[in-house]
Parts: sequence; C-alpha cells; structure tokens
Amino acid sequence: MEDLIMANREEQLKQITEQLEQGVAEIFTSEKYAEYLNTMAKFHNYSFNNTLLIAMQKPEATLVAGYQAWQKKFNRQVKRGEKGIQIIAPAPYKEKQEIEKTDPETGEIVIGEDGQPETEVVERVITRFRVTTVFDVSQTTGEPIPEFEVPELEGDVLIYHDFMEALKTVAPVPIRFLEIDGEAKGFYQLVDKYIAIQLGMSEAQTMKTAVHETAHAVLHDRDLMEAEGIIKDQLTREVEAESVAYVVCNHFGLNTSEYSFSYIASWSSGKNMKELRASMDIIRKTSADMIGQIEERLKELQIERPEQEAAVVEQTEELSAMQYAEQTINRLEQERTIFSNDQRNLIVNFAYKLDDREATEKLAENLAESILDENREEVLKLIGEAEEQIDSLPDSMIGLSELHEAGFYSESMLPLTRERAVELHHEGVTVYGLTGAVSGQEQSQRVMNLELDILRHDGLFGVTKFEWENYKKSQESVMTPEEKSKIKETLLLESDGNRYGIYQINSGQEERGYQFLSLEAAKEMGFTVDGKDYQMVYSERLRDATTLDDLFERFNIERPNDFTGHSMSVSDVIIMNRGGRLTAYYVDSFGFTELPDFVTQRAEMLNANPVKAYPEVYMGTLEKAMQERNVDAYLDSRKLNIDCKNSIEQAISEGFDGMRLNPDAAVGVVEKYGEERVAFVLANTLKQLSYDGRFSDGNKRWADGIDVPENISRGMDLNRDYIVGSHPTVLNGFIDMARNEIRTRKLEEVLGVKNQHITETTRGYEADGHTGTWYAMDMKTYHGERFFQMRSEEYGQDVADIIVSENGTLVAEDIWHGFDERAREAISEYLEENGATVYDLMELPDQATVILADGTVMKIMEQQPISTDTWEPTLTGQNLQGEEQKFSFFEIHKVRENNGIDLKMPENHYIDQYYVIEDLAAKGGMKIERYKDLGAALGAYYSLPNHKMKALGIENTAPLRGSLDFIQCKNGVDTLIYDCQKVEGWLNPQIYNTFKDIGNSLEVHDTEIAYQIGEQYFTIQTAEDGYDYTFYDKDYLELDGGVYDNPDISISEAMENILEEEGLPLEDANVMDYEELYAEIEYAEEERMEKIQFERNCPKAFFDGYDREAALKNYEGITVQFKMSGMYLTVQPTEEGYKYLVYDQKLHEISGDACGNPEDSIQKAMYASLKNEGLEDVECVKVDDREFRDKVISHSKEVLASGDVRFTSELGRCETALNGMGRAEIEYEVLFHARAVLEEMGLENEVTLIGARIHGSRSRDDLYRADSDLDVVLSYRGNIREDSFFNELNSYGMAIAGIKIDINPISEERITLAEYIKESEAYLDQQEIKKLAVDLDNFSYEYDTYEYKDSVENREEQVEKITEDILNKDTAGLKDWLTEVSKESDIDSDVVTARSLLSRLENAETFSAFTRKPEQEQPEATITFYVAECMEFPVMGEYHENLTLEEALRIYETIPADRMNGIKGVGFELHDGSDYDGPYDFMRLGKVDREDVDMIQHYKESPLVQKAMDDVEKYFAQKQELTKIEEKPIQKENVPQPKSRKESVLQALRERQAKIKEQEQNTSKEKSKTHKKGDVTL
Repeated sequence: MEDLIMANREEQLKQITEQLEQGVAEIFTSEKYAEYLNTMAKFHNYSFNNTLLIAMQKPEATLVAGYQAWQKKFNRQVKRGEKGIQIIAPAPYKEKQEIEKTDPETGEIVIGEDGQPETEVVERVITRFRVTTVFDVSQTTGEPIPEFEVPELEGDVLIYHDFMEALKTVAPVPIRFLEIDGEAKGFYQLVDKYIAIQLGMSEAQTMKTAVHETAHAVLHDRDLMEAEGIIKDQLTREVEAESVAYVVCNHFGLNTSEYSFSYIASWSSGKNMKELRASMDIIRKTSADMIGQIEERLKELQIERPEQEAAVVEQTEELSAMQYAEQTINRLEQERTIFSNDQRNLIVNFAYKLDDREATEKLAENLAESILDENREEVLKLIGEAEEQIDSLPDSMIGLSELHEAGFYSESMLPLTRERAVELHHEGVTVYGLTGAVSGQEQSQRVMNLELDILRHDGLFGVTKFEWENYKKSQESVMTPEEKSKIKETLLLESDGNRYGIYQINSGQEERGYQFLSLEAAKEMGFTVDGKDYQMVYSERLRDATTLDDLFERFNIERPNDFTGHSMSVSDVIIMNRGGRLTAYYVDSFGFTELPDFVTQRAEMLNANPVKAYPEVYMGTLEKAMQERNVDAYLDSRKLNIDCKNSIEQAISEGFDGMRLNPDAAVGVVEKYGEERVAFVLANTLKQLSYDGRFSDGNKRWADGIDVPENISRGMDLNRDYIVGSHPTVLNGFIDMARNEIRTRKLEEVLGVKNQHITETTRGYEADGHTGTWYAMDMKTYHGERFFQMRSEEYGQDVADIIVSENGTLVAEDIWHGFDERAREAISEYLEENGATVYDLMELPDQATVILADGTVMKIMEQQPISTDTWEPTLTGQNLQGEEQKFSFFEIHKVRENNGIDLKMPENHYIDQYYVIEDLAAKGGMKIERYKDLGAALGAYYSLPNHKMKALGIENTAPLRGSLDFIQCKNGVDTLIYDCQKVEGWLNPQIYNTFKDIGNSLEVHDTEIAYQIGEQYFTIQTAEDGYDYTFYDKDYLELDGGVYDNPDISISEAMENILEEEGLPLEDANVMDYEELYAEIEYAEEERMEKIQFERNCPKAFFDGYDREAALKNYEGITVQFKMSGMYLTVQPTEEGYKYLVYDQKLHEISGDACGNPEDSIQKAMYASLKNEGLEDVECVKVDDREFRDKVISHSKEVLASGDVRFTSELGRCETALNGMGRAEIEYEVLFHARAVLEEMGLENEVTLIGARIHGSRSRDDLYRADSDLDVVLSYRGNIREDSFFNELNSYGMAIAGIKIDINPISEERITLAEYIKESEAYLDQQEIKKLAVDLDNFSYEYDTYEYKDSVENREEQVEKITEDILNKDTAGLKDWLTEVSKESDIDSDVVTARSLLSRLENAETFSAFTRKPEQEQPEATITFYVAECMEFPVMGEYHENLTLEEALRIYETIPADRMNGIKGVGFELHDGSDYDGPYDFMRLGKVDREDVDMIQHYKESPLVQKAMDDVEKYFAQKQELTKIEEKPIQKENVPQPKSRKESVLQALRERQAKIKEQEQNTSKEKSKTHKKGDVTL
C-alpha cells in the first residue's frame, strides 16, 4: 500500500511539474510577466514554483491557507464548490543509512580489525514533495480577517521618510542625493560603493529609483560577482533590478502602472529553462528579503513614532523661536548640507524677531528649494524679503519672541528696549510701557509721557505699528523741518481730531515788534497781532482734561525733548482744536486772550505754502484704529478724505463748461491734498461704482491696483462717505487728468526733477549724461503730451540732438534728423513705459495701421469709435489683399497712429488656470480637476459623459480672485456660456482669444447624446452630413430613425426640429447615459431573439396554473425533458429566487445553479436556466414534477443497493426537511470537509473516501423536528479508527443551512455503505410507522372525541394496536374509515387530513419493515474492562482484556511510565445487545475522559458506564490523598507529555504504519513519517 501511495504522489508531482514547465515558458511576455510579479509581491515568501502555480491558477489571490487552517486560525469556512489551488509542499521523512565510519578529527575512514572499513548507521532526513491544496481568502466566508499592516504609498509617499530610513538599513552601501547630469534618475557607483539618487524628484519616484538601485547594489556588485564567478549581461542585470523594484513597490501599494517589460520576451528567448528559473529565483529571494527587512524596520518605526511624536510635540512646545528654527534647518538638511552660515543665521534671526513658526518654516523650506533648484534670483529675493521684514521692526536689539516670552501679546504692538524707547520719545513718537500677563496679573500698557516715566518703568516698551509706520515714512522721505511743520499744521487746522499747536513770533524776522509784550501793550504801541508774524514750533494730541494753564506749566517746567522753541512766554499763541472747533489764544501777562482772526490767517498761509508735504492716509478701519489706539489718526485722515472728495466735486463744478473740462482741473486738488489721498478717494469711488459702464476699463484697472481696505462698521460701509458725486462721464475725464498729474509728479520725484517744466523758450537745460546746456528748438505733441527737440548751446549742430518730455525727462539721444522714425520709436517706448496703451484711444483715426494678434495687418479707411464693452466685431479695416474685414477691439495687438506713434495692447496675464467640474448637480460636493493648459482641460472635459452637468471654466489672477464657467453641458448639449462678456474685468484680449478657441473646439468635436422622452428613448450623434438619430420604445426596440442632413445648424437645433416633427415636446427630453442606453439596446435585441426561440421550444402552457407561494412550501417546481437527448431540467423556487438542476437520461445530476429573483415568474427562471446551460434552442416536453422527484430518489437508492456507489446520492432537489437544500449539495459539502480534514492530518493519500449519504429523521419529511440534527454517514477505506476519524470530523462543529451536521464515519471493512443505509432505512420505516399510528390516533380523537372516549380506554395501548395492525397489514378497517371521512365530511381540513393519512398508510405498506419480528428477550447488560500499554494501537505493547475494574486498575499501575510505545490507559466493553457493543477507552494517564464518552448518548444513559467512570475518578482522588511521600523531580524528557486525543491518534497511527512497513520489507532500513499536521513550508 505504501508503494501505491508513493506512486500516486509521484504521478501528482509529475503532472504539476509539467504545468510549471509550460507556465515558465508562458510568463515571459510583458503582460504575463507583470501579472506574475504582482503575485510575487503578495506571496514573496513562497517559492518560485508555488508563486507561479498561484499566478497560473488564481492570479487575483491575496491570502491562501489550507482548509482547516481557515477554520482554526481565522474562524472561516471554505465556500461550497470552491476549487482549490494546488501547490507543492515538502514532505520530509527520516531514513537510516549504513555508511563508512570516519575519524572525527582526521576525517579518514576507520579500518577495522578485519582490514575492512568499519560502518555505522546514521539517520538522515530525506526531502520529498507532495501536492497539497490551499484556498484564497475570497473563497471563504466567516469572521473578518485582520488587515495586513502593509502601508500604501499614494502620490507623494506619505511615509516617505520612514520608508527611506528603512531602505537605508537594507541597502549594503550608503544612499546619497546628488545632482545627476542627463536623464538618469539614479545609479550604483561600482568603484566608490554608493547609490546616487537624483535630487528634486517626487517622493514616489525617489522611492522607486532607490529600490531599483539597491537591487543593483545587492545583486550586481562587480567585486562580489567576480568573487563568485558570476557573469551577467547588462539586460539581465536590468531585468533583475527592475523586477525586484516592481515587486517591492507593488507590495507596498505604490503605483506600478508605468513599469514596462516590453523587452522581457527578447531577453528570455535566448536562455534555457535553468537560466530563467535561476533569475526568477534570484528576483523572488531578493524581493522577499527586502520586503521582510523593510517591513520589520517600518514596524519598529511605527512603534517608536508615537513616542517620538509625543516627545517632538512636547519639545516643540517648549522650544524657543530660535530653537525651532534650528530644528527646522536640521530637518531640511537630513540628507545633505543646504544652507550657508549666513543663511542659517538669517533664518534663526528671522524666527527670533518675528516669532512666527509658520513663516519661519515657510522661509526655510522655500529657501532650501530655491537653493537646490539653483534659482539664484529667487534665493536673493527670499533673503531680501526676510531682511526687509527683520529691518521693519523698530529695535534691532529685541524681537517679538522676547515680547511674547514676557507674557505680552498684541497684534498692534512692536517691542522696544529702554534705550530705543528713549530715542523714539525724543523724536516725538508715542511710547508705551508694557506689562505682561504673568503671576496672575493681566497684561497692560501705559503711555510714557515723560522720559522719567521710561526710566522708572520696570519691563519692556512698545510702539504701535501705526506710529512706527508713520515714523518710518517720515524718515524715509527725509522730510525737511518745513515739510514736517506743514503736515503738523495741516492736521491741526483741517482735522476733526483733538490737537493743539504752539506758535511763537518768527525768530527769522529782523524786527520782532511786539515779542514778549502783553496784548494791551502791543496795541498801545500800534502793533496788530497777525498770523504771518508767527511760526508753529510744536503740535501734538490734546487730551480732554488738558487746559491752557497745564500747557503753560508744561512748556516752562518740563518741556518735551522735541520742542525747539523757547519757554512759553507772553506773545506766544496757542491754537486748540477740540473735535474740529478751532480757537486761538494769546498768552498774555495775566491769563490768555482769544484771537478771533488768527486761525483764518494761518489757514491762508497754509494754503499758500508751496511745500509739498501731506498727512498720511490712514489705511485701516475704525475698529483697527481703536485696537491700535489711533482713533485720532483715523478721524484726521477721514476728515481730510471727505475734504478731498468735496474739493474734487468743486473743481469739476468750476472747471466744466458743459462741453469740456478745464485741463488743469486736477492740478489744484493734487497740489492741496497730495497724490496719495487723491488717488485713494478716486480709486474708492471707482470701486464703489464699478458697475457703472461710463467709467473706462483703463481707469477701473488703475483703481484695482490701489489698496482701499474695506471699512464696515455696525453694518455701514464708511467708505461710501468718500464717493465723489460728480457726473460719471465728466468724473471719468477728471480721473484721466488726475492720473496724468500723479504720474508726472511721481516721475519728477524719481528723477529728482523739482518743478522743471520745458517750453518752447527753455534754455540752459542740463541733461543727465550730457555735457553743457541745451535749448528747445522744436516741439511735437504725441498722445496729449509735448516732446521737445533740444540742441546743445555750446556745440550746436556739431553734436546730435536729444528729445525730452515737457517735464524734463530724457526720452531719446543721438538724434540727427529731428522727429524721425527712430525718435518716434523712442517716444512710443516712453509712452508705453508710462502706461499709454490702445485703451487710451477713444477712436481709431483714419489711415491708421492696425496689427491684429494673429498677424493680420489692417488699414483703417475712416475714423471709427472704439468700444471696449463688447466682444462683437465693431471695427472695420482693409487687409493687405484689399478686402474689407471686420474685427473686435480685443483682437488688436498694436495701433500705429498717423504721426508714427505705436500704441500696444497691454500684456494681460488674466488666466491663472482652467478647471473641469464632473457634475455641477452632484450632491455632497463637486469633483473638480485643475489644469494649466487649455488643451488638457478640453480633453478632460470631453472624456466625461454628456448625461452629467459637467463644466469647464477659468480661474483668473485678479486681486479679488474669481472664476467663471465657459462651457456647461446642459441637458446633454455642450453649451458656450457668455457670462464672461457681462462680468467686470473679464473683457480682455486673453479671455477673448481663449473663448474663441473653446468655441472652435466645440464646433469640430463629435457628440453622442441619449434622451428618455416619456416611454421612448432617443439618440442623436454628429455625422459627416449632419446628424444621425434613432427612436426606441420602452423595451429598447428600434421604432424609427434617419439622418438630419443639415450640418450647418447646432445639434440642439437639429434635435428640436426632429422632435417637433415627431410631435414630441423638447422639455420632456431627459438626458441619460449614452453608453448605458446602447448596452441596454444591444441586450434587448439579443434577448428578443432568444425569447422567440425559447417560446417556440418551451411553450407558455407549461407554466399555466403554477403558484410560486404554494410551491415554496413543498419545494415543487417545473420539470421538462429534452426530446432529442432525453435529459431533464427541473426548476424549483427558493427564498432567494429559483434553483435549477440538469439530469442525464440515467438520472445522474450533471449541473445546476441559482437563477432569477423572487419577483420573477418561473417561466422567466426556466428561460434563464436554459440560457445559462446553452439549451435555449432545444425542444422539450413537460413531465410531472412530483413523479420525477420520486423517480430520482428511487433511482439513487437503487444505484447504492446495486453496489455502484457514487460519491453523493445525486439528488439535488430542495427538500423541506433540509431547509431548502438538496441532498447532493449537503453530501458534497461533507465530502469536501472530510477531504480537507484528511489533508490537514496528512492522510489524504492513505484514506479513500467512498461516499456520503444523508440518513436519519431529516431524510423523511414526516419524521424530522425543527431542532433535529442532520445525520450524514461517511463511508471510507483506509487505516484509521472510526472513533478517531469521528473526533476529527466533528471537532469544530459543522452546520449547513442552519442545521447542525453529525458526521458518522464507517469503515468499508466493517460495513458497506449500502448495508448501513439498508439498516438505517429499516429503522426509519419502523419510526415512520409509529409516527403514522400516533397521527391516526390523534385524528380519530379530534374527529369524534365523544365516540373515541366511549370506545378507547388507554390511548397508548390504542397507538400500539394501530402499529401492530399496520405492521401486519391489517388496515382494511382504517382505510375504509378514512375513505368515508374524506367523502362525507363537510369540514375541508378533515378531508385533507384524511386523504393525507390514507396516502401515508398505503405508502407504509411498501416499507421494508412492514412485518414485525418476534420480540426476543434482551440479555442482561454487563461490562468488562481492558488495559493497554498503547491505547491508540493496543497491539503494540502489553494488552489485557475481560477484566473487572479492580483488576484493570491493578494491572494499569504495574505498567512502567517510561515505556515509549504509547499512552497507557483503561477502556471498557459494554455488552447490552445494542449497536454500541465493543471496546471504548475512557481513561488515560489517570484522567477520565468523561466529555468524550458522554458525547455518545447511549453511554451517557448507561448506568454501568457512568458508575465505572465515577469509581475510577474516586480511586485516583483517594490515591492522591493517601500518597504522602514527596515526589522527586522527574526529568522532563523521560515523562511522556499528555496529548490531545487527536494528536495521539495521529502519532500512533504514523508509528504503527512505520513498523508495518518495516516488517513487510524485512530490511535493515527503518522509515517513519515525521511531518506534523499544519507544518507546511513553501
């Protein structure tokens, strides 16, 4: 038998080896190879052979295990009918061999006394292999399995740093990041032994490259290859490295779709099978090693990370700003040095000064990126911006971090040291003493009025951002005392804030007149106090409580440091402004006298003052001013804004004559209020009135570039107070003038030109870079500005002339021919630099030349007005071919005026990016993708289906970012959206040309759209000659169609016309998925043809009268027979739908499956079944379903009785007693379970399964109960005890369809399956007869209770009598009575019951047990005992039987414990005439196995067995109590360890088989199988 087993194994191995050879040959194609590597990534610990076998049989497998491994380890069950994956598993065994003996020291052969070599017997492990079966997790059901801890890497790898750290432990050489010339992403340096990776790649690409190069370092090191004598060509090395990278990256979830193995076929073609296997094995081993090491390191890092992160968070919270900056630098420089010392110091200083960690981190990261990209310009820019932020603080010796550490936090306060606070106090800046929130006190700030306050304050100091900005601006502009004085006096006289000013008689006057005189004395001497005699010497904020006396005292006793006058004395004047009320006071000999005219006099002097100095515009809200304690500054600025607005309105009113506005209207306003405030008020007006089309786009764009902060307070927009109320058209002209005046002034300021104005009479002009002086000799006006040709006063015509603007700016040099083309070109450039564009043109002049954006040159034949508020082609010109052509203003690139000056369309970078929205109507958020390229965006848009409301749009670069849709798919039609022509700012050339490109793309794009209109469907698509359309009915069958041959109209117009002709309303057309509709149409056509064929072969009459609900209760269906073949097909209803089975002529089940849904008719289910089996075109006839079922059951029993044993009964019909399952299904599941159990035991080749059959109560519909177990008998042939096999089969509990399964294995040597079933059927016949007798008695009692009670005294005796009558076939009276009831009763239920009982009674007479055997006396039950040295196999060692319990225990104690034949124990034999006669062990090693014994109900109910177990337990308990001798320690190796019943049976069986084999072969070699169950290594 052993030889037969080995032969079977060899044959299986041979077959699977042949499959492997074929598989190896097939994998070396690009697709197959990638598929194989995918499998290797999931099963990297498996051998090459097994990886390939899994890839060949189930490439989608993810986790495999044996049948019982799924049960034990994962609590999962293999699904019924699943086909296993065959792989190769090692099956080692030990073998004793006689070999020549060698000396252990010298290694020489030992020679014996006879001169011959001595021999010795050694034991060696011989490795063989067997084929075993595993299943994938997808083939099982049960409890969820734990998730694999394999981190996925998506996009930029989230665990990049961890992975690279792990990879560094795998790589045998260092990994460095370098700038690599050329296209290479990395390389392995063979000489210096390091791996180089290109800088700047994505994290995902970096990882892939690093794995690839690590594979080279591991496998292809030149020195190692030479030492091992390995030679590999370049392609082989690349195949191996790239394959390893693929497997490792795939295992960790990184996208490997870009990997290509197109070269794999050519590489493998010249290699033999051995070489290919060798490379594949190298790839597998290397991948497995790398994956294992990486995973191990990643797990370590995952364990360490929470602690590290917690420590980092704690440390980060404790870090100072400077320490955080150092930490950031170290993080960025992990792989290489990036920053210079100066750059590091800058980052640390930046962190200290600003105390903004996010800004610090951003600075460091951006600077590092620019350094690595070698973007020197960006590096300098970042450094400059950082230094500018640092330098913007008021004190270089202290930073915000120190202020925060002191517990003081404020958005508006900047820190100062004491020394700097004193300096700024001397400069007139308001300084605050700061106290931080420490030791339970709140933070506070207090104005330092005196220097003494600063010296006494213990803490830090601060200045508000507003005060500091004003101070900086005053310092930046290097204001003269006159300019400072003018600003202060302007604020004093023209603001609504609380201020005061001190005036003293001008010290520059030769005659000081009434200085130091009282007012009365001055009048007596003929003096009149006049404002022109004074100069303002000091001005500052006025506090509410401050009086004139307070001021007099302060400016005599403790004067401010920045006060430049003398002590306050008689004749000084004080002006006090309290909320806009101005009053002047003369300091008199006694008190103060009011001067009514003094304020007016000073205001006139202020307006006449030529000094250009203006108060700052407060760029903030009222709330911000309150936070910064700068409300006065806000109110001052607000008052001046309103005054400026009023001044503009007055200038327009006075300068507009109804036709034209005075060219100098804006000059006076700018002169009085300054460029900044005028620009602020005008820009605010344009922004507030942006909807008004009477303002030009040029002016609106200018306004967009000026910062006007929103100023909302209590729901009101305070900026509306600054809106200029003049007529928009006239105001637009004023803004043009103001812009020109502001531009001129700024240019003069940049060039240092102060009040220089060139005229035709100008002489003595000095030009930068030119010697001597120049005079004006000619003048031309271009674009509203005058330009002068200047000639040298010293050299005249001997040197070239120059061109200057009227403000003295040098425009052109080296001019010899006046205003020639070269001069005009320079003037054009000057105008362009100063903002002149085609937008400045109000009209295109006659004979002007226009160049369009596409290069077309146009000649303008007549003057035409320009319209910038439409994209329509409103302009007309003549092209070079003399043809008239219309064009839009936005198509213009350049206009050359008749005077030769070029004006260009300004460059406009308005488009930031394009976006595509998948569905505007999507719920829960829209999916948006963004693109920099229009082509890519259009491609993405067209790829989306038309039944969704998709959209393509543009996001702009405007200061207030916006976006607009340009295409929307409306009801299936791609529609251009014209909103961009209506929204402010979007009317520009870039948008115009993009809109044009989008429209052109839509015109040529092919479209396919589908609609549902009521119960019809409609499709339309573009064709060469128009549009192709089709109508379908509700069942997707074509109704009508054609071609609408007008390609000149849009698809929506064509659709509207087609539907109108058909009388269908367009509004009822609902767009749907075109692809899905066409799939339905194709399916419907196929189904229609099949249905016609089906109804011809299987008529509708077959199914008339079928009631699914009634059939569900008894599992009755429809059965048909095929005319030609004689085969059968039966369809039955189930809770889930239907189930069908196919039988051949001999009633053998061929196939079957589930079909249909519960709501389907059985006709539809039959059709689906025929289609599924490919039998829809076969003619059939209907047969009686019940008769067919009985016929199949009868046939199954006949087959079994004839000895032609099948694995299952081949009865697949659903049965009520089996909860809707079929017998064959359940029997197959049991066989499948048993086969898996044998594989787990390693006995699959030693034990043969013959068949399984359902028996017991659930095999009879009239006997079972809802809680009955399902009994299945399993017939087998092989060397394993029935009880051992029983324990293994039922150890985990098996249930099917909610029914617990009891599997009873029977050895064919003891009883055949047919004999067992025959006995079982006989027993069931008797039980069914008894059940029938009970039912007959119950019906008799219920039918006529009174008569029953009168005639029957004992119901139990009545049941026994009925049973005897049935067994003796004495049932004529019963039959007559039941027939009479069924005919005469008026109660329907009685009639049904009587007929049912009559049918059962007639059927019972066919049972095998219709006659009762004479009752024999049962022998008295006895019990004997036996003792065995080896309980598993009693023939091994001592064995004693027919003992009393006392004798058995005495002999048991005499058997030494150190014998190794097995585990000693005691068993019993119960002699009671039952089926349970025979030996059964119940005690081993002093422990009664009561649980196992009680599993057999007969033993559990036997008093003899229960008493024996009680007595043995009592015996050993007493023995333990009486033993007082202290036991000595026993060596562990000498004590046999208790084993579970399952382990001991298997071990004993293996040892016994080994001994039998030894006896049969009668040789000196002893073989034993030593592999353990579940010990599978791949």
